[in-house]
Amino acid sequence: MKKWMVVFAMASLVFCCGQADAAEETAQEQVPVAQAAAKYFDEALASIAGGDVGKGVNLLLEIILLSGPEESFPEGFKAKIEQTRADIGSGDYAAGGTGIRDALRIWDPAAEAEAKAAVKRESENQTPLGQIFKDKLTASRDLFVQGDRKAAVKGILQALLLLSPAPGN
Repeated sequence: MKKWMVVFAMASLVFCCGQADAAEETAQEQVPVAQAAAKYFDEALASIAGGDVGKGVNLLLEIILLSGPEESFPEGFKAKIEQTRADIGSGDYAAGGTGIRDALRIWDPAAEAEAKAAVKRESENQTPLGQIFKDKLTASRDLFVQGDRKAAVKGILQALLLLSPAPGN
């Protein structure tokens, strides 16, 4: 009986050490992604503020693609983001805006209504749209760095919806 307890204790130790190593490796892999995303956030805000909206939007869409492995995205989401990047890159902002709206609906069907309600609340407080956009992106950046990438992606898409020339905004 004691022999089995020792074997079980050793197996438990080996298993726990292996789990700790795997968690540490995952955390180390996420650090460069978070750093790249933070850099892209800064570049995107600077580009948009400088008038190069297309570049800024494409950087924000790149952050979304960095947010996780393709397998973690809902079906059709990555293709919609890539198509939206192509539309924005070619100067078709109306199609890009529609793509952002569609991507948000795929990611979180309730998020579009949440975004509209938040903008309405803020506009009643007379907050400028540019400030709402910047605040939303800053919050998304913080969420991304903290590891809550699902909420960060939702926030980025909601912020981009504010810039969208698509019908319904």
